[in-house]
Amino acid sequence: MAENRRLFPYTPSSSPSQPPHAPAPVAQVRLEPPRRGGGAWARVAWIVLGLAAWWVGRFLLGVLGVETTIVTGFVALVPLALCFLALRYIDRWDPEPWRLVAVAVLWGAAPSVLIALFAGGLFEGAATTAWGELAIAPVTEEIAKGLGLLLLAVLARRHLHGAVDGVVYGGLIGAGFAFTENILYFSAALSQGGDAFGATVFGRGVLSPFAHVLFTAMTGAAVGWATERVKGFGGLFAAWLVGLVPAMACHYAWNALASGVTPLSFEAGYLFTQVPLFLGAVIVALLLVVRERRLTVSALKDYEAAGWYTPQEVATLSSPRARRETSRWAGSRGAKAQWRHVVRTADALAVVRQRQRMNPGQASIDQDQATLLHTSLTAREALRSAVGHGPGGWTTTQG
Repeated sequence: MAENRRLFPYTPSSSPSQPPHAPAPVAQVRLEPPRRGGGAWARVAWIVLGLAAWWVGRFLLGVLGVETTIVTGFVALVPLALCFLALRYIDRWDPEPWRLVAVAVLWGAAPSVLIALFAGGLFEGAATTAWGELAIAPVTEEIAKGLGLLLLAVLARRHLHGAVDGVVYGGLIGAGFAFTENILYFSAALSQGGDAFGATVFGRGVLSPFAHVLFTAMTGAAVGWATERVKGFGGLFAAWLVGLVPAMACHYAWNALASGVTPLSFEAGYLFTQVPLFLGAVIVALLLVVRERRLTVSALKDYEAAGWYTPQEVATLSSPRARRETSRWAGSRGAKAQWRHVVRTADALAVVRQRQRMNPGQASIDQDQATLLHTSLTAREALRSAVGHGPGGWTTTQG
């Protein structure tokens, strides 16, 4: 392959030119060393997740037995894998860190299940009608799953920025929850014998593998949308509450349809409500991905005009293909982590730039921008050093 230009580390002049509507000049700021692993909060989170997973596993083994748990667990892995692959496809522009992907799935599979079971037990018998009983699961389960999203938005804010990230994390939590729930449903059907097991696997694993994914992704989209526009916890919490409404409503409608209390037959309801809802969600998710890319490109163009990025850098970071090729190239030189830092910083800058456009003159946003711009320089410097190039710009050759 012919010579292929990649990143050219660049130090801006002390007073870069400022075209109309370009990012404001930034002052030197005190830079903190990069945090790895999240410190004490990360350790607490992993301990909580580990304990919850141990308790859920112990519960399943004790109630269902070892053999049944293993068999149904393997079957439940199929819809989980399908959901996971779909969400990673949506997330291919700016892939989330694997540790947070694991956190999201584990939250759905363990803590949210425990919270939903406990809350559901509190309200058991409180409803006086069939419609009221149907409301308990949507309310308790969506709140339980949504709490994981809220925690991620607060404790891992630098990784959850934008509606696409919210959709992905919400979907992963929903997939984890569905995995544990499927084990319970599959086990109950297996004990009934006859065609019950096959019918249950078909209904939950083929007809509706994305149900919980879709519900929690609605909450995630609202939370992710808020991260682009607000800084404090109050705005995030308000968006979380708003996102819970469609999640609960769709969950309730699905339960009502599956329970047979609606005038529609299951087949008609599925065809005329669930299928259009799913297709609409897919279209919205893809449109959000396109929007995320456009925002990133637009922001980087602003920073290019102000002298913080070169045209070659912007071209590389604006193209999905170039990102993948550069990731492979950096990985072959042991610098994939440094490349990921470059990408994450550029994407975070795009979110801050969007917030700056919507809230001009806000000092806290300008400070965030200043920190990220200087971090972007150190990230590109680290990448250059990792691949063994000296200062002054470099190219990569793939042949």
